[in-house]
Amino acid sequence: MVATGGTRYDRLRRAGHEALAAGDVERAVEAFGQAARVAPWRPEAHCDLGLAFHAGGRFEAARFAYRGALEIDRVNSTALAGLAALPPEPPGRANFRAGQRLRGGRDGHWLVHGVKQGGFGVVYAVTEEGTGQLRALKTFDARLLWSDEDRRRFEREAVTWLMLDPHPNIVTARWLEYVEGFPCLVMDFAEGGDLGTLLESGPLEPHRAMLLGLQFCDGMRHAHDQLRLVHRDIKPANCLLSRDGVLMITDFGLARAFGRADGPTVPTTGEGADTTIVGTPSYMAPEQFRPGAVLDTRSDVYAFGVLLLCLLTATTPPPKRAAEYVEECSGALPAPLAGLIARCVRPDPGDRPAGFAEVRARLQDVYRTVVGTPAPSPARASGPVPQDWVDKSLGFRHLGRFDDAVTCAVRGLRAVPGDRPEVESQLWHVLGLAQTDQGTHADAMVSFDRALRLNPAEPRLWLSRGVALHRAGWPEEALRCYENGLAHAPEDGHLWLARGRLLRMSGRHGEAERALRRAARLLPADPEVVYEQAVLWHALGAHREALDGARAVLRISPRHGGAWVLRGDVLFTLGDLVEAVAAYDRALEIEPLRHLVLVSKARALGELGRHDEAMACFDRSLRIEETGAAWNGKGLTYSGIGRPAEALACHDRALELAPTGENWNDRGIVLCELGRFAEALACFTRSLQLEPGRAFVWRNKGLALTRLGRLGDALVCYDTALRLEPQDEGAREAKENLLRRLNGGQPQ
Repeated sequence: MVATGGTRYDRLRRAGHEALAAGDVERAVEAFGQAARVAPWRPEAHCDLGLAFHAGGRFEAARFAYRGALEIDRVNSTALAGLAALPPEPPGRANFRAGQRLRGGRDGHWLVHGVKQGGFGVVYAVTEEGTGQLRALKTFDARLLWSDEDRRRFEREAVTWLMLDPHPNIVTARWLEYVEGFPCLVMDFAEGGDLGTLLESGPLEPHRAMLLGLQFCDGMRHAHDQLRLVHRDIKPANCLLSRDGVLMITDFGLARAFGRADGPTVPTTGEGADTTIVGTPSYMAPEQFRPGAVLDTRSDVYAFGVLLLCLLTATTPPPKRAAEYVEECSGALPAPLAGLIARCVRPDPGDRPAGFAEVRARLQDVYRTVVGTPAPSPARASGPVPQDWVDKSLGFRHLGRFDDAVTCAVRGLRAVPGDRPEVESQLWHVLGLAQTDQGTHADAMVSFDRALRLNPAEPRLWLSRGVALHRAGWPEEALRCYENGLAHAPEDGHLWLARGRLLRMSGRHGEAERALRRAARLLPADPEVVYEQAVLWHALGAHREALDGARAVLRISPRHGGAWVLRGDVLFTLGDLVEAVAAYDRALEIEPLRHLVLVSKARALGELGRHDEAMACFDRSLRIEETGAAWNGKGLTYSGIGRPAEALACHDRALELAPTGENWNDRGIVLCELGRFAEALACFTRSLQLEPGRAFVWRNKGLALTRLGRLGDALVCYDTALRLEPQDEGAREAKENLLRRLNGGQPQ
């Protein structure tokens, strides 16, 4: 039943239901979204939004909204019924699990120990193989749908946090990298849990609460003074504790990155400082509920007041009622402390302390009054050490910001002392990696060589140098580099893997198979080794073995994008086009910007006769990156629907970008369709100059020569095609027809 009262919330709900009844789903979503922003603590507001999303076929968004209602009221019947009415969740989307081995980290892999889910985010406790370092990875909940813009927003907010200098009261964010398609922020691991867990045992004594409050003020003052950061989502779960009980603030900016904060929060329909409302309602200042409000540190001061009250009472006030709630609780609190909290949570930002320097000073005075001794001195930022510059450079490199990565490495090299050769070697190493990504290969070689002079036995250096040589177009030099590395570390499985991959790509399949077999003995659980073996089997025509290999990779690492692509390629080869499309879809779910996977999917859709979908895939691929493969595929699709003129334009553009033998051949086919056989002949000739071993191109050239009346030359082409591919029935039939013509008969 929709209320008929005159409050803004009631009016918005009524407008939403009227729009829904009229079939205007988008207007209903907008109205219900605004209603949920006005009253985020009301489960029915989230249910209304879920209903509208469901009506519009946006099932995952509906699922989010209904779950938001259940976070407020775990037994809400409307939300439970709404979830039950939705289609089943798409299969296969799952978070990483404890015990899983993930590609990433500085040494190649993470081992997952624990998983903590909350709202739309997940935190993994992981160990970095090689160093044994315990870290935390913060990322999206993989079971939900995330857009490219979601990922970019996460990157932007995470980079801000990464730029903060280390401080004892802020969790240090080390770098950001993509792990199986998801951006993961790598952070120091806090072994003492969080304040939410601490408060499960009841309220804290004023002395302990004030100590934690002072530490919180020190961290927030540092964040504001250095980068003028506004946190936006202060709450107990975002205040972690070290093993020694020191408070460390986490999740700077990530409430906005996830579109809403963890916990029962405000759903949004927009993004950015002007339109997005984020936070946890009980801790949100009144101005945070107003779309378009410009927030500053006073909003965080309000949340700190609620947090301090929570530490002292183990309860939280209803949203927007913190000032009244403090007054109700004041009798149970030391009067000076109650007065400070009341000042922090005043509704008007102008009546609150201006920042955390002022809050700290007032809390110090309260501490001295209540405890009877001076408060501890403020903690100070330490400034980045050379190893921090290694981490920052890696983080920017993972984000594709290669110039910034170079800058960080250079700053680290300027700061590193002369008696730290291991760290200096790491800095030269990360500088070489960033220079490789920039395409300045000569500079990269200088950096790798400087690193190797300091640490010649480090296999990762030889590996990185070899990869850089390969990317620069020097495969033989890259192989020699891997061999030099193996001379120092003959049991390094990653070097054997890299060697096997390069040999496979060079067509030296026998040597590749031996190298990969050696890598498999050294790295028996590594999905990359299994994957490379499966790719090799596919290249050798052992498609069933390749399919089994892809399946084995996915058992180890269900979100291995390359394995899904390989599965799609093998199924395409075997003619199982529907399953091939499904495999490509899984790969694109993990890595949506892999434009060549879109090309492969489009080709499969074209073979299925689903030309409109194929064209949409080619267009999406071209929006990501313009390639000859996409233009060529689009041209083939136009040919398939009888539009050769448009096809020719596509093939022309494909040849401008990639003048390969395949593209010349496909352009020739379209010219034949247009009756322009002399031009087609030139295309087939050019194709064969580039790739003379393709039987079907010899056959096509023979057909063009036949139409031009050059029957003797055509016969030579058919004979060449059959010599290269004796089973080519098209060439055999064309030759038989030609021989009948030469003998005076009529062609079939």
